[in-house]
Amino acid sequence: MEVPISEFIRIKRSTGATEDQIKQALSNLVNYAHEIGNISKASKANPSFDVVFSDPFGTKIGITVVMDNNHAKNFETISNVLKSSAFVDKLVILTNTSVPQSSQATIVTMDKSKLIDLLYFSSKYTENKIDGPETEKIKMLAKTICVI
Repeated sequence: MEVPISEFIRIKRSTGATEDQIKQALSNLVNYAHEIGNISKASKANPSFDVVFSDPFGTKIGITVVMDNNHAKNFETISNVLKSSAFVDKLVILTNTSVPQSSQATIVTMDKSKLIDLLYFSSKYTENKIDGPETEKIKMLAKTICVI
């Protein structure tokens, strides 16, 4: 997304974004994708995943955010999440830790620019300030983190 410079600087300065903020931003992105008809949200939540939804082909996808400054703890958490991958057809893990790719999950390394884009979108979504041209940028963001 093309984040305005002033917003980019403000978000970057405040980025010690907590895992909860990132999970909420991810939830907002999934809600938006559901609203525009790209996916269908699961009727009941699964405690193993932060977000569960189905793509247009009926594939059940679970996304988990694993972002902590303690990378050893992240490895342990990722291992535990991989064990629960049987509950979904496809598992996506968003992390700030460099981990080898897994055959059980799609691992997306979240760099600062993806985090800033996600947090910027979330603020626009909660304030109901998304206009037409931003829709395509939001779809690109969703594709980069495997939501659509």
